[in-house]
Amino acid sequence: MYCVLFEILTYKISPPNHNSFPIINLIGLFVSSALGADDLFVAVDKWKNGRLAHPSKTTEEIAEMVFPDAAGAMLLTTSTTGVAFFATCLSPVPPIFTFALFCGLLVIFNYVLNCAMVFPALCIYDKWLREGKMGCFVKICGKKLQTVDDEISRNEDYVEDHPVESSKVPSFSNKIMSGFYGILHRFRKFILVIMVGAVVVSIYFAVSIKLPANSDVRMLPPLISFEQHHDWSRNLLSYELFTDLGTPVRFIFGAKASDTGDYRDPNTLSKLALDDTFDPSSTDAQEYLKGFCDRLNANDFVSVRPNYVCPINAFDNWLSDEAALDPSLQTPGYVDACKNGTDSLPMDEGFFHSCFTFWFRTVGEGLYTNRDVLDRDGIVKIIRINAITSVQSDNPYPVLQREWKKFEDWVKADSGMAPVGVNNFFHSASIWWWKDTNGQMIQTAIGASVIAICFSAVIVLLSSRSLRLTLFSGLCILYVLSAATACLVSVGWELGFLESVCFAILIGISCDFVIHFGHAYIAFQGYQPREERTKYAAIHMGPSILASAMTTFTAAIVMLFCTLAFFTKFAEMLLLTITHAIIGSFVLYLVLTDTFGPSEPTKLYDKVAATLCGPKEQEEDGDELYLSVHNKAYALSGTNRPKEQEEDGDELDMSVHNKAYDLSGTNNDVSSAQKE
Repeated sequence: MYCVLFEILTYKISPPNHNSFPIINLIGLFVSSALGADDLFVAVDKWKNGRLAHPSKTTEEIAEMVFPDAAGAMLLTTSTTGVAFFATCLSPVPPIFTFALFCGLLVIFNYVLNCAMVFPALCIYDKWLREGKMGCFVKICGKKLQTVDDEISRNEDYVEDHPVESSKVPSFSNKIMSGFYGILHRFRKFILVIMVGAVVVSIYFAVSIKLPANSDVRMLPPLISFEQHHDWSRNLLSYELFTDLGTPVRFIFGAKASDTGDYRDPNTLSKLALDDTFDPSSTDAQEYLKGFCDRLNANDFVSVRPNYVCPINAFDNWLSDEAALDPSLQTPGYVDACKNGTDSLPMDEGFFHSCFTFWFRTVGEGLYTNRDVLDRDGIVKIIRINAITSVQSDNPYPVLQREWKKFEDWVKADSGMAPVGVNNFFHSASIWWWKDTNGQMIQTAIGASVIAICFSAVIVLLSSRSLRLTLFSGLCILYVLSAATACLVSVGWELGFLESVCFAILIGISCDFVIHFGHAYIAFQGYQPREERTKYAAIHMGPSILASAMTTFTAAIVMLFCTLAFFTKFAEMLLLTITHAIIGSFVLYLVLTDTFGPSEPTKLYDKVAATLCGPKEQEEDGDELYLSVHNKAYALSGTNRPKEQEEDGDELDMSVHNKAYDLSGTNNDVSSAQKE
């Protein structure tokens, strides 16, 4: 299904004859099984917790309470991961573009299918269990859930009076998370100091990552025969002689530096775009072109092949030779094409085109190709001058960039003093194309990283509705990225363009866990101690986060056995990112919220929203007086749990409410109508 939808969408944005499906798209299989399973665990855990907390409710009531919350939590992490992939679509390199598009669509379709298929399946499953239907695939889980329901029924009063801790009664995983929180809470100050030190150390080593020593991208491991041949050939004398010749660079007059082809389709080539302003026939233009090669060769960053003579200089030499010959020995047609007596440049403007094209067709074709000089209807349209640069394709990107800038600066300076007609030339080389590809990949990675970070920050702020929780999330994301990068530096990684693409994508993944914890932290309305909020987040989201981390671990471990370097690099970075994301969310984030977290995280947001949009209207399940008195009731009675707002209402402790009304001086009573 993913592949069909991908082909339909890419057909609309790609040429009809472009049916490429790069092999790196197969990473999408691991992405869908690893990251896509996260949504499944969130949906199932939300349903389980809802059913455990409210065993007497119907399936429809549980679905109405659980599914909006689950869909919202899934949407948050889906959006950050999807945007990280889609931001990488900025890359002009077709394989990276299609890979990013394909994986981004996988993330989106996973969310859609979870909402469209998992939610209804959970409803059907719950109805089967409540009706006592035991199929072969439901029997084991059904017995387990029935035991849990019996346990909850026997403890229903405890569940209704302790919503934060109710999950401790039936669930083994929740008991584990409750014990984990107890240890975390007890040693929170000591753990906080250790984690702050870890962040500082990670940043120190992460910033030491270096650019690669060369720009040569190898997609296969060293033990593959093809790679061994590549390494062996680099030690041959022929390779040394070949590299000593340098890389050709061409200076082109008469054409525009434009790429009219489709960069997403390698099968399409660029069309030649002529510069209509090019005219070498003027006296000033002839003089300029005649001295061009001498000025070029005066630079230390460029050289020419042995015995190479620029076309315009070879033409000038030919004019001198022809003028010195006896008329009977001159090349036939010379007198008609060139003004009689012309022995050097500059020559008469009216005879330049006819004489130059005559020379090239009779003599020049043996020295140059038709790409070096091109005419149309006897008018010179293109002149190309060849040179050599010492840089090679495997030189580091900074070296390539530095050499390109030398050429670029010289061209700008020399064209600035060129006469009109020959002042729009440019330089081109295959080495610059490779340099540009590397540069575009690095720029894409930086741009995608900035987009992913900014979007993740916005999502964290909107989901938590708290500046303090957003700051905590930012610190955790900083730890995850810096710690993962520091580990990669320790094993010898460099920041090549493959690594840059991995970084850009994994930024969106690194914030998923803290988003889930932040979403659970603000589950309660009004005042609730930070310890209770942190404990609730750990108990209710911890198991699903750990389960999703395990699926991601499994997928990454499988990718480690792949052959292509991009697969293994992505797997290594994914393993480290998930490892530190677990540490950052379960340790650093929970310690921060448990120590400095707000007791009313959305208070400022609610005030601003009320100021801008007006006070929130009274909802059907209780008016403002009832809610405020209810919260005051528990505050005065020393109970920390908040009022659980449900449409059908829970059984309330009326003695606590009446005491609250007496202490607050309120004469109103909590009527059954208000409760309904």
